Amino acid sequence: MKKCISANYYNKSQLIRDVYAVNPAATNREIKKVINEQYGFSVGSNLIIQAVGSQTIRRNLGIRTTFIIAKCKDILQECGNDVEFAMRCLRLAA
Repeated sequence: MKKCISANYYNKSQLIRDVYAVNPAATNREIKKVINEQYGFSVGSNLIIQAVGSQTIRRNLGIRTTFIIAKCKDILQECGNDVEFAMRCLRLAA
């Protein structure tokens, strides 16, 4: 039986984000392995980097990732879930 990606996910990038959300400390190799074993798809390192960032940056964020993502969700909610407006506000704050 062939698995269909469109049944549960918009695309491979969303699948990568979901796998990464479960294990933010995962390396590119671990993400590839999980996706291949659980979903039967192969993804490249470049796609992983585009979807969740480079492994080096993710490693440097480490444990702070969960805290940072929670704060970002709060900011997004305060901006009425308007991603463009939230990005403008974050750029102004930088």
